[in-house]
Amino acid sequence: MALGKAVELGRQLVLATDKDFANKLAQKSDGKVKPETLQEWANGYIAFDAIISITGVLAMLQGMRKNRKGAGQAALVQGGTIIGYSVYYLLYSLIGLSEAKTSVKFTNVVLSLAHAAGGIVIFRFAQRAVK
Repeated sequence: MALGKAVELGRQLVLATDKDFANKLAQKSDGKVKPETLQEWANGYIAFDAIISITGVLAMLQGMRKNRKGAGQAALVQGGTIIGYSVYYLLYSLIGLSEAKTSVKFTNVVLSLAHAAGGIVIFRFAQRAVK
């Protein structure tokens, strides 16, 4: 998860700063989404992806050091952040992509729910590690 979010963080940084890249992504989605909309929502994704990446690496490092409680605490923050990320993703899917086709919105809503499920699993696992 940490590696994937680190890659996504890089993509969001490019999206937020490069108008040409934003235009390409907007055209790939279905052509109805404005590049400015993608760039406006990118800052939130940057914040969430950075927290998820850092806490994931922290949890792995603490786990390698056999520090169960430290790994659990980092994973708790990561799981909670992923749940917050899924809410942000859901809002983006419903509000930010209001001009997009229904199939694009539906796909994003399903993916936001999948992120929420993953966050809940990580959070519950981390709760057991902290005890």
